Amino acid sequence: MPPSVDDVVVAILARLEGRRWIGATERLIQEAMAGALVMTGDQRLDDEAVSVIREHRFDARDRCDFAVRVGDKLVVIEVKLTGSTVSVAKQIQRYASHEEVAVVILASASARLIAAMPVELGGKRVSCAYLRRM
Repeated sequence: MPPSVDDVVVAILARLEGRRWIGATERLIQEAMAGALVMTGDQRLDDEAVSVIREHRFDARDRCDFAVRVGDKLVVIEVKLTGSTVSVAKQIQRYASHEEVAVVILASASARLIAAMPVELGGKRVSCAYLRRM
C-alpha cells in the first residue's frame, strides 16, 4: 500500500530534525538535504510511490526548494535560514495556492521564523522543521 501524505510528512520531519546540518548558506544546506530526503539508513523515501523533486517549478514565479510527490499531491519543502516572517509567509502562501500542494514544510534554523508561522496558509497545512546546525 502506498504511503499517505501524512506518513511522508512524518518521515520528512524526522529526517530534517534528526540530524545536525553543516552549511553556512541555504544552498549548502539544500545540497546536504537532497541526499537525506532520498535515503536515511535503509529506508528510502524516493521510490515508485514517492518521488523527491529538487527545485520544483510551479510557474514563472514559484520555485520551491524541494517537492515530494505522493500520488497526485505534493509536499513542498522550503529552506529559509533568514528572512522576514512576512516575506516567508507570503512565499509559503503562494506555494500553498497551487492545487496539487497538500502540505508546505518550512525548514529553518530560525526559531523566530518557525514561531511566527501559522499552522495553515491558503487552506493548506504548514509544518515546520527546526534545523540544528553545527
